Amino acid sequence: MNFQLKIISFFVFFSSSFAINAQELDSVQTNNEYKTILFNDKEFLDVLFYKHFNNMFINNLGTYGSSHYYATTYLTDNQSSIFAPIILKNRLLALNGFRPFTNITWINAGRREQILSINHIQKFGRVADLHLYYKRISSPGSYINQEVNDNDLRSEFNFYTPNKLYQGKLFFNLRRLNNQENGGLNDIKDFARDSIERRELFKVNLNKSYYQTRIIDFGINQQVNLFNKEIDSTRNQTIFLGLNNHVSNTRREYFDFNSNSPIYDTTYFDTTFTQWKDSTHLNSFFNRFSLGFSNTSFTIEPYIRYESYKYHQYLGIDTLFSSSYAGSSLAYVKSRVNLLADFNYGINGYHQNDVNANLTANYTKQDNYQLKLQVFFQLNEPDVYFKTFASNHFMWENYSFDKQQQTFIGSEFYINSWDLKLVANAKLLSNLIYFDTLALPAQQNQNETISTFMAEKGYRFKNVHFRTALLYQLTSDRYILPMPNIAARQIIYYENRIFKKAMKIRVGANVTYSTKYYAHAFMPSISQYYAQNDTKIGDYPFVDFFLSTHLKRAQIFFKWEHINAGYSGLTYLATPSTPFLDRSFKFGVSWNMFD
Repeated sequence: MNFQLKIISFFVFFSSSFAINAQELDSVQTNNEYKTILFNDKEFLDVLFYKHFNNMFINNLGTYGSSHYYATTYLTDNQSSIFAPIILKNRLLALNGFRPFTNITWINAGRREQILSINHIQKFGRVADLHLYYKRISSPGSYINQEVNDNDLRSEFNFYTPNKLYQGKLFFNLRRLNNQENGGLNDIKDFARDSIERRELFKVNLNKSYYQTRIIDFGINQQVNLFNKEIDSTRNQTIFLGLNNHVSNTRREYFDFNSNSPIYDTTYFDTTFTQWKDSTHLNSFFNRFSLGFSNTSFTIEPYIRYESYKYHQYLGIDTLFSSSYAGSSLAYVKSRVNLLADFNYGINGYHQNDVNANLTANYTKQDNYQLKLQVFFQLNEPDVYFKTFASNHFMWENYSFDKQQQTFIGSEFYINSWDLKLVANAKLLSNLIYFDTLALPAQQNQNETISTFMAEKGYRFKNVHFRTALLYQLTSDRYILPMPNIAARQIIYYENRIFKKAMKIRVGANVTYSTKYYAHAFMPSISQYYAQNDTKIGDYPFVDFFLSTHLKRAQIFFKWEHINAGYSGLTYLATPSTPFLDRSFKFGVSWNMFD
C-alpha cells in the first residue's frame, strides 16, 4: 500500500508541475505526427468500454479483475493493453527526441469499482528508453465474499550504443491478485425471483474462501553486432549474436473454510484435513541463444532455446524437468508490408517433438485500407498440471493424455474511408483438453472447430455518430466450446464542440446483446471454467449511457453502466451462478501528459 501511495504522490506532483507549465508547453511547435498522438481521442470508446473485447462482453465472476474468459474464437482477452496500448508506445518510441509521455487513467464507481492505470514512456536521447506501466483494480462486488484486488506492474528499459553495436533490454513484471471466491449464488432462482433487494443478503456457496496469486517475471535480452556493413545511406547489412535470459515464478494458493458447500459434493475428499489449502508453484528459467543476419528490410534469426522448470503441488507432485527447442524467427518490413514469423521444434526433454509456428502479416496502403493476417499452429505436450494433480479438493491422474493440436487462421480488413472493419477467424482443435461437467480434465478425441465472423461499421448523420457491430459464431460442440451464435453491439452518440470549440463533448448510449448459450461454470478451488449443460445465459440487452468530454489532452467521462438493470428482466448472468453487477455510476479521467 505504501508503494502505491508513493506512486500516486509522485504523479500528483508531476501533474501539478505540468499544469503550471502547460501554457508554455502548448506554445511549442511539434511535428505533425507528434501532435497527432498528443491530441488523439480516437480511442475514447476503448477507455469507456474496457469490459469489451472485439465487441463481446467479458464473462467473469461479476467484478472486473476476477477470473474471466471471452466466448469467442480468441477465448482469451487483451485487457492488459486497454489503458496502455502497445501501438501508442511503439509510435512514440519511433520518434526522435520526444518529451516524456505519461497517461493516467482513473475510474471511480464508489465502492463498486476503483481502477487506476499509469503508463509512462520516456526516451533518453538515442541511447535508451523506458516504459513503466501500473494498473490497480479494487472492487468489493455486490455479494458476500466477492472482493477483487489486482495489482499489475510492468517495466522495460532498453539501452543501446549510438552505433547500435550493442543493444539490451531489461524488464521486470510483477502481478499480485488477492481475490475472494464465493462460488456463485447458492440458488440462482433467488436472484431470478429477486426475493430480497439487498444483494449482500443473498446466500452464496462459499463465505470464507479466497486465493492469492503472484507472478514475477524478469530478465535481460541482449544483442551484439559482430559485423556491420553500410552499403549506402539507406542500406546496411549486419550479422549479430543474441542472448536472452528470463526467470519467472508463479505461485497460486487457495484457502477454503467451507468444506460442506454443495459445490464440493463430488470433489471434496478429505473433510478431516485441518488446513484446507490448494496450491501450485512453478519456477522456470528460459535461455535463448541466436545468430542472426539482417539488412534494411529483412531479418532472419535461427536460435536454440533451453527451458528448465521446478513444479510443486501442495499435496501432490514435486518435480524438475526441462525442454530444448531449435527454431528461427523472421521479420520483413518494406514499404506497405510488415511480416513476422517464428517456428520452433522440441528436440528433447518434456516437450520433445512439440511444434510451434506462427505468422503475422500486415499490408497497408497509405491511409486507404489495412489487411492483417494471422496463422499459427501448435502441437504441444499437455502441462504437468493436467496430467497429475492432488489437493484437498481435487485429485486426478491423466498420463495417457496425447499432445494437443491447435490451428488458427484469422484475418482483419479495415477500409479507412468507409470506417469499416471485417474480421474472420477459425480454430481447429485436436485432442482438446477441457474440464468436464465434474470440473475434471478430460480429452476430446474428435476434432472440434470454432469460428467467428464480425462486421463493424462507423457512420454519422451530421453530429450524430453510430457504430454498429454484428458477430456470427459457429461451434462444433455447444457444451465444451460454448459461444453465442449471434452477438450485436450498437453505439450512438451526439458530438459537438462547446466553449468556443475548446472542448469536445459526446453524449450517447451503448447496447450489447448476445443470444443464449451454455456458458461455462466456474470451480473456485482450481480457478477453472468447466462445461455445464443445465443453464443458458444471454438473450439480454445491456444498456449504458455516457457523457464524455475531451479537453485537449484529457478525456473526462460520466457513465451509467447497465442502466436498464431490473427493467429488462432479472436474467443478466455472467456465469450460470453469478449475476452481472447491477446499475452503477462511474466517473473517469484519462489524461495524456507530455513534459
